[in-house]
Amino acid sequence: MISKNTYGKKIAYFLLSYFVIWIVLFEFILPSNNFLPKPSIVLDSFSALWIDYHLFRNFISSVASIYVSIIAAYYFLRILNKSLINEKKGFRNFIFSIEWFSKYVPGIVLGFLLVYWFPHSEYVKYLFIFIVIFNTLFLKHMDLALRVKQEYIDSALSLGASNSIIANKVIWKSFQPDLMNHIYNSHIYFWAMLIIFEFANNGKGFGYIFRSALEFKDLSALIAMILLTGIIIFLGSLIIKLSKNKFFFWSGIEH
Repeated sequence: MISKNTYGKKIAYFLLSYFVIWIVLFEFILPSNNFLPKPSIVLDSFSALWIDYHLFRNFISSVASIYVSIIAAYYFLRILNKSLINEKKGFRNFIFSIEWFSKYVPGIVLGFLLVYWFPHSEYVKYLFIFIVIFNTLFLKHMDLALRVKQEYIDSALSLGASNSIIANKVIWKSFQPDLMNHIYNSHIYFWAMLIIFEFANNGKGFGYIFRSALEFKDLSALIAMILLTGIIIFLGSLIIKLSKNKFFFWSGIEH
């Protein structure tokens, strides 16, 4: 079996190889083409992104939208946890009916409606990405809450624990690591939804830069933004994973 360290090293070698091939092939052998720009031009494009594409304000807008919404959705779900667990089955069935729609109607459709109703609004972007994130966490919560081992609940009941304590101290604690894993695994999906929304809304954010680069046919800026977006998503995923390992280190339901 390949260890995680060995696997990570192999991935790093491949990524380095891609970068070297890009430099050799497109910097020296094929400097003029419409497929990939020279690496030196892409490096120069980062300054253009900063000045011409207003990278700083768009960076702040996108990053704040994602991570503020993740934190807000998580704690809002935490507040609702007791009520959701102790609700009747009819309410749960209503929630799972919403899940049916989410399987066949992409969430970005709601985003397009919001763009139509509130064109160029920055506030509606926060609303949209919060709804997207909360919806995925909400449905995951409902699934995990039904899979908590009954013996944990019975043990708490035998000790005289109330429904409130069971909901918050037993059930919620049981699947906190799984919920964090879900955030980690859905992280790139959240970013994809945000960028598509920003692209359609033509407001602030990374989607606006991608749209502008395509309109100006600025290939080097487009490649630079792809690289920058990948780095930011990687760092965000790393922070989420480290947070999960530090604060939610116990075994969850899906281990």
